[in-house]
Amino acid sequence: MHTSWLTQQLILIGEKDDRQANGLAELLNDKGFRHVCVSHDGVSINEMLVRSLAVPPYVGLVIVNQKLLGIDWKLLHATATGDHEGGVNVPVIAYGSAEPRFLNQFRAPQSWDAQGLILINVPNKWEDVLPLIRLSLTLYQERCVRRTQDSMLLEELAERRLMEARLKYLVAHDELTGLANRRTMEERLQELLVRPAQEGREGALLYLDLDRFN
Repeated sequence: MHTSWLTQQLILIGEKDDRQANGLAELLNDKGFRHVCVSHDGVSINEMLVRSLAVPPYVGLVIVNQKLLGIDWKLLHATATGDHEGGVNVPVIAYGSAEPRFLNQFRAPQSWDAQGLILINVPNKWEDVLPLIRLSLTLYQERCVRRTQDSMLLEELAERRLMEARLKYLVAHDELTGLANRRTMEERLQELLVRPAQEGREGALLYLDLDRFN
C-alpha cells in the first residue's frame, strides 16, 4: 500500500533538454510512477504548480533544472515550505549546483533542506536519484498523514466543544422556549440581590404571571 501511494503521486519535471526530460520520465514510468508531467519552460511549471497546489490532484514532487528559464523560485520556496493553500511541504529537487545563485534572494536559504528543497549537482545518471525521489515522496506522505490527523483532531475538538456548549445551554434554558429555566432564574436573582448591596444601589423585581402560555 505504501509503494502504491508513492507511485500515484503527481511528479512535475522541469527540464529544457528533451533527452534529459524524457530519460527521467521514462525511468519513472518504468518504476511504476504513472503520473509524470514534463515541462520545458519555467512559466509552464509555475502555472502547473499554482493549479495543482490549489485543487486535486495535488503535486507530490517537483524535479527541476536550476537553469530552467522563467521559473518562479519564490513560488518554489512557497511550495517547499508549505506556504500555500494546500499547506503541506511539497518536496522540490533542484539539480544543477549545490549552492545556486537564486538562493541569494532568500534570507535563510540554509533552512530549505529541512523544509523540503533539496539541492543537488547534475546527476551522472537518473538511476542515482531514484532513492532520493522515493525518500522525498515518503517524507511528503508522512506530512500528509500528519496534516490529516491534525485536521481530524481539530474537528473532534471542535465537535466536543460544540457539544459541551450545547449541554451547558440546555442545563440553563428551557428546551421548548429557549428561555432561562428556573435554576438559572434563581441564580440570577441571587446575583441581583447581592449586587445592589455591594454597589450601594437599589434594585427591583418585575413579576409577570402568564396563563395559558404556549
